[in-house]
Amino acid sequence: MNFQSGIYPDPNQRSSERYTRVFRPVVFRVEGCEGLCLVRNISAGGLMGDVPGDVQPGSVIEIDMNSAVQLNGHVVWSNQGQMGVHFDQPIDVQQVLQQIARRIIDGKVQRAPRLSVACEADLHLGPTGFRVPVIDISQGGAKIVADFLTVGQEIMLVVDGLDSRRAHVCWKHAGRVGLAFFRQIKFSELAGWAYERFRRLRDDHAPSNE
Repeated sequence: MNFQSGIYPDPNQRSSERYTRVFRPVVFRVEGCEGLCLVRNISAGGLMGDVPGDVQPGSVIEIDMNSAVQLNGHVVWSNQGQMGVHFDQPIDVQQVLQQIARRIIDGKVQRAPRLSVACEADLHLGPTGFRVPVIDISQGGAKIVADFLTVGQEIMLVVDGLDSRRAHVCWKHAGRVGLAFFRQIKFSELAGWAYERFRRLRDDHAPSNE
């Protein structure tokens, strides 16, 4: 991988800003679609991270570092599985790093980044199969709509484009169910799946040349 040290791929474009190396999976939003990025370094003015495909330079982007820290900016460049982002407003890097290091925020344990997906999946409960809505998904679990399930049950979930996952029901509320996977999804697999969804949606909404 062609690792860049800053948000600008051309050394002549880089400022004198100091970059802090991090290794942080985050959710980002571009054009109404969510994806996963592995942030490699961050400065007061921007960040650089790994993505599974190109993101259009100039795109407005929102980045959720965790549930309490959202950074806004635009994509400066994207090439060979990496992208550079320039923030709309300078940030206090040390303050952001301290916030994302917190395990509990507002009484809630911080979990792996979750993608809001609004898709469907096949759910197998013993010999019986169901088609269920998926609300969000992470490396470690998913939130689905399945009022017929009970806490503690074990199921098999098959999301189109991802390997099947055994999971158990860890909570239930108002028809929504939280699943914990017995085997986590690899970050690269989930990031690639999310990018393919983004690419298809982008192509579907692209203006026709006819």
